[in-house]
Amino acid sequence: MDNEPDGMSAIEKYQVWIFFALTIIIALITSQLIFQMGLDIYHSASGSIIYILYVLCPAISAVLLVALMGGREGVLSLVMGLARWKVGLQWYIVAIVLSIIVEGLTVAIFIVTGNHIPGDYTLSPLSLTVTFYIILSAIGLAIGLGYAFSVLLSEHGPMLSAAVVGIFLVIYKGFVSIQNPNILIMSVGLFALAFILLWLYYYAKSSLLIIAIFLILFVYMSNIITYDLASMSGTSLPIYINKIIYILMTAAIMVLDMSFFREGRPLLENGNAIRPNG
Repeated sequence: MDNEPDGMSAIEKYQVWIFFALTIIIALITSQLIFQMGLDIYHSASGSIIYILYVLCPAISAVLLVALMGGREGVLSLVMGLARWKVGLQWYIVAIVLSIIVEGLTVAIFIVTGNHIPGDYTLSPLSLTVTFYIILSAIGLAIGLGYAFSVLLSEHGPMLSAAVVGIFLVIYKGFVSIQNPNILIMSVGLFALAFILLWLYYYAKSSLLIIAIFLILFVYMSNIITYDLASMSGTSLPIYINKIIYILMTAAIMVLDMSFFREGRPLLENGNAIRPNG
């Protein structure tokens, strides 16, 4: 009984690191089960269930920790971030338009650099199953990132917070893309993406809905345009162009909002935003 307060205090102190470790462990186990057992995530019930556990593991880890420390109210507060929609129209526009601009630039640069769009290439929608996985994955990651951002920004500045989350994203997503020959540039792109996600999270009033919308479009658009184009043209160039654009876009946002990213102090207090020094 005497050790319980000390135990809870340690969990609270290191909660975000426990979240990262727990998520990575669940991701490692589930991804290896899929690969080692050769499970079909589209037509097999067991494969689908394990893959859903993989895509939802950031949310599962976050909910477990919040439930342990904050009980039902804490979990409800975290999940209700998905219903936080009163954030200003401009942030919906940003969340929707960013991916569309990047994909358009990817195709334009691909053509301008002397490449041709394959004759049999068509802009086709993804299957319902794949779309379902993308939406579920975006929701799971948004909840997990919302939890991580809230804790990190209460203790650290935005640069360090984004960098930590960027490393986490590279490791977490690396389990399912380790055999991809483009994993290096994809990992650098993911690391850069963490800075955009944290920027959106802070200015969109911690809205997980905005984060989820951005992630859904980011994955969906890149699949039907960049990755399809790379596959059908037989070259990785579209992927490299796409990730470099995201890296440059991240750099541009950081330069334009330097006062935010250069802030060394925590920018959240009791879940409320603290304005960065001008």
